[in-house]
Amino acid sequence: ETEIYAAIERVLEHRGLTSRVAYGVEISAPSYAYRFKTAWMNGTRQVMEPISFDYLNGTEVVEKANTWSGRLLNLSKGERFQMTGVVAMPSRRDLTPAFEQAVRILREAPNVRTVIREDDLESFADEIVRDLESH
Repeated sequence: ETEIYAAIERVLEHRGLTSRVAYGVEISAPSYAYRFKTAWMNGTRQVMEPISFDYLNGTEVVEKANTWSGRLLNLSKGERFQMTGVVAMPSRRDLTPAFEQAVRILREAPNVRTVIREDDLESFADEIVRDLESH
């Protein structure tokens, strides 16, 4: 996740967005709170989080998505927000089916705007720019 976050930072810096986004933004609900790495506004609080699926077996990959799904379910009972998850594939190709399942789980979780791959960050930065310009 540190490597994915570094990629997010590089893209934000390259696009001149580092001063226009917020860092360490907490979203809270009655029974749970979580501090997201990056956030901005477009009328609704937008948050972005790196999510690594680089594990040794497929069960761990899927369970990571389930953990995020539960986290988002709890947070959905609080303030309004949308999350963009930035994911990286496992280094082992035999875990691709588990990775694809994990991405499906994430996309179906509450308050998920989108799930993008790390290598799609540059094109997603266009959406961040549009969001910031519309708010």
